Amino acid sequence: EDEMLIRNGGAGIPMGSDGKPWPLLPPIAPKHVGKKCLVLDLDETLVHINIMPIPDPDFVVPVQIEHQWHNMYVQKRPGVDEFLRQMGELYEVVVYTASLGSYADPVMDHLDIYNAVSHRL
Repeated sequence: EDEMLIRNGGAGIPMGSDGKPWPLLPPIAPKHVGKKCLVLDLDETLVHINIMPIPDPDFVVPVQIEHQWHNMYVQKRPGVDEFLRQMGELYEVVVYTASLGSYADPVMDHLDIYNAVSHRL
């Protein structure tokens, strides 16, 4: 089943012209050699997002969905800033989401205040 998924382009797996999957991450940077890689989900792990206004969001991100602009009200999980800072010192940190980049990138720009995240997927 996995081979068939890869042959058919996978589920979001980038494919080369030779039909082989490309790596999702670049080669390991010298500063990460010897470190383990920590992969974290953005939604419901690091932040909680609301489409409806909420009292005291940590920040608001405007996102265009089907030609209409919507505000996303973001609540950071308690302790997430310090958690990311510490994890960035210990690991090569990767954050992934199934959400659109037009939403995820601005959220990560606000969230990663210590530049602890090495890669976004």
